[in-house]
Amino acid sequence: LSLTELFGEVAATVAPMAEEKGLVLRTSVRVEDWRVGPIGTLSRVLVNLATNALKFTEKGEVELAANPVGSGDVELSVRDTGPGLDPRLVRSLFQPFPRTEPPAPRKYFSSGGLGLALCRQLVRSMGSELQVESRPGSGSRFSFRLHLMEVARSPRFLPPPPHPTKRTA
Repeated sequence: LSLTELFGEVAATVAPMAEEKGLVLRTSVRVEDWRVGPIGTLSRVLVNLATNALKFTEKGEVELAANPVGSGDVELSVRDTGPGLDPRLVRSLFQPFPRTEPPAPRKYFSSGGLGLALCRQLVRSMGSELQVESRPGSGSRFSFRLHLMEVARSPRFLPPPPHPTKRTA
């Protein structure tokens, strides 16, 4: 997978939401681009985290980032300039059903609560933990670290062309 292409596809998916709200959507890949990893799972998690960030951010920006950590590991994150989270509510953030204790204001959570629970399970299936950093008034940052082995960009790792070429006799 190409992290640059993955982030570009995620950004393209959520861009209409950012444009509608007048938010800046940024991507930042600060690691070697070509890696081995579960592209479908990564895409699903990043789209969900970016959608949540855009949903609850009224002004400012949302940034998707890939940064180096440790020896060959990559930290993937989604950061927003939204309202942030009350520390008392973070405990129930990953619960898979509507929260009842304490009552969660709609501005912090979607009504079903399945998205973050699913993201947490998907991140765990890749051998990591979904982390959240947030303070009221300072936005939120969701992140996870993975070992995504670097690969050289070569034709054997590239996907097939989108349209087969026609052969003429």
